[in-house]
Amino acid sequence: MGAEPTGLIDGEYTAGGKTANRRMVERLAMLERHIQGRRLLDVGTGTGSFVDSARSRGWDAIGIEPPPPEPVDGTRDEDALPRIVYCDLEKEVPPVVAPGSFDVIHSNHVLEHVPDPVAFLGSCRRFLKPDGCFIIEVPNEIASGSAWVKMKSGKSYKSKTAFYGHRFFFTPKSFGAALEAAGWQIESLKTPFICHGRGIIHRFWDYFQSRLGRGLAIEAVCGLKESSE
Repeated sequence: MGAEPTGLIDGEYTAGGKTANRRMVERLAMLERHIQGRRLLDVGTGTGSFVDSARSRGWDAIGIEPPPPEPVDGTRDEDALPRIVYCDLEKEVPPVVAPGSFDVIHSNHVLEHVPDPVAFLGSCRRFLKPDGCFIIEVPNEIASGSAWVKMKSGKSYKSKTAFYGHRFFFTPKSFGAALEAAGWQIESLKTPFICHGRGIIHRFWDYFQSRLGRGLAIEAVCGLKESSE
């Protein structure tokens, strides 16, 4: 596929980093202000950096990842519970990932990689408590302000992040439709302001995009529909 693309924001692929970036820590703080329970499942956890950050703040957090080609031990000696569980979310899962037992289901930049987004979103539902919170984010690749300006100026659309195997490209409208089709009640859907310490011009542009609803990412906060079983 050639060389790795340049220009990606540091921390854009937070699941692959050793530590959670500032924005992920702020997300945990937001959840702590609004959620009573402290049991969290991070779906598509990567290296487990978000799980580690949550645990350091007192959360009972577990990450889940698809089974790797070779067995991997996701536990550490000091862990009372496994740190990362390797299994297929849509099939049988270990007892530690019990259905209906999590206060928060979290998934960050994962949905664009899966072969069936609606099925994936539907599978996440069964692990959440009735009054729990599902928070999920995807890239806003084709509807962001940057992509819109380039296409309006006659440039063809190209995504650096598609290098990483993105199967789907969401807009706020299509993302919301997928969530509703999977049985989620959308409480909030927005394009948040994302800043990773870049220059003042980039910071202003990112803020401007987010205010227009054309930011770099789309974040949804959902709950279970009352009619869902």
